[in-house]
Amino acid sequence: MSDQKIKVWLGLGSFLLMQAGSGPVLAGEHAQSPAMDAHAAAGEGGEGGEGGEGGEGGEGGEGGEAGYVSSDPDQTYAVNLLLMKGHLKASQDLSALGFRENALAHAMHPAAETYGNVAPELEARHAAAFQQELDALVDSLTENVSDRELNAAYDAANQKIDAAMAVIDADKRNSPAFTAALALALLQQAGSEYAIGVEDGVIVNLHEYQDAGGFIAIATELLAGLDQTSPNLTAVMADLSTLKSHINGSAKMQDKVVPAAEILSGVSRIELKLNNIR
Repeated sequence: MSDQKIKVWLGLGSFLLMQAGSGPVLAGEHAQSPAMDAHAAAGEGGEGGEGGEGGEGGEGGEGGEAGYVSSDPDQTYAVNLLLMKGHLKASQDLSALGFRENALAHAMHPAAETYGNVAPELEARHAAAFQQELDALVDSLTENVSDRELNAAYDAANQKIDAAMAVIDADKRNSPAFTAALALALLQQAGSEYAIGVEDGVIVNLHEYQDAGGFIAIATELLAGLDQTSPNLTAVMADLSTLKSHINGSAKMQDKVVPAAEILSGVSRIELKLNNIR
């Protein structure tokens, strides 16, 4: 444990690597940004370091079972839903490449770990539950159903998540500032996942590397729904395209990839621009 490196976000996405015991330490895998409202103590601790082929102004971070937390309840609710979509996106992309075993690992995360955090809020907001759809997706991957049936299961789960998002006030949900906040939270989490998955430009935890790709993809989808004529947003979308290009779905353990510092600096550049979207 004394050699474990703790990544502590500083300011706009830069980070300090500190030896555990010599500085601030957060319980769990994911460290906290001072810009974050709160970060739960528990880390994901889930499926890490898979050896198979095939390649988790928003403030807060994903705290594994404890979930993402923000001072804005709507933001907390929305980001936790979107993190589930990120896991499902990583899963579906891997499935499309033929890596169903790895796809199953990503699909299991929302069903087994994340949904429990969101379920009470779904009830409080009178949104439809969707544990059944998540479980059905896991079953579909386990049973090796046809591609058509599997894609239908992905669609069913994502549609229920979208419906749960829709209970947020429409004006707020569709506002550029709120959308930018959600996207930033996802990108910060993507940076954290990538920094865990890649050390010295080598993949050491394939699952976390793949999670980063899923979160970047969902952040991109969110921002693509905004007015693309905004100069700040045009620059953001270009930076996101660069980030996405660094994720290789077919990557394997020990493959050489872009160093984590490059991804983190890319997230920082995007953060600066997102802060100007209102």
